[in-house]
Amino acid sequence: MKKNRTVSEPFEGAIPPWFEPPYLVDHYFTDAHETEDNAALRQVVVFRLRPKNKVTVDLPHLPFTPEPRPIVDVLAVEEQHTERAYISPDREPYEAERREATLVGRYRDYLQSQGHQVSRLRVLPPGESRPLYSDLWDETTGELVEAKGTVTRDHLRQAVGQLLDYGRFADAKTHAIRGRTPRRR
Repeated sequence: MKKNRTVSEPFEGAIPPWFEPPYLVDHYFTDAHETEDNAALRQVVVFRLRPKNKVTVDLPHLPFTPEPRPIVDVLAVEEQHTERAYISPDREPYEAERREATLVGRYRDYLQSQGHQVSRLRVLPPGESRPLYSDLWDETTGELVEAKGTVTRDHLRQAVGQLLDYGRFADAKTHAIRGRTPRRR
């Protein structure tokens, strides 16, 4: 039985012929874990190639074909059934408090008590394989909301970035950050 082998070639200058039509079908960008550091992510390019000769084995289908245009769906706001969640990344599992979910739920309830239609957005940017999810989308006013469990500078900067990122694909009239502030005594 013949084993597959990996061939590494430097890509300096000219593009190899198998990355040109008619063999190149398309490509898209996605995230992948670093080989040596599984906690770190890097951006990779996934190429779909057409075989040069007849393929004599069944090949798996790609689980995802990237879309050339953004896809924006309106979804129900995520329900919160627990205040804590266990997170199991590629390291030791740990427990985290779901502060943002509590804020989102309270703000959703307030907006609905005022007669607003409230949901959230799922945005699939063009060429991406993973969707982005907003915290809240006030359909009545066109307000896009991002919640943060703490109001540190890093979290606020992250919220601004998320709103600008999601906002490119939504017809948002306003953007809002809702955060948990320390109680004054």
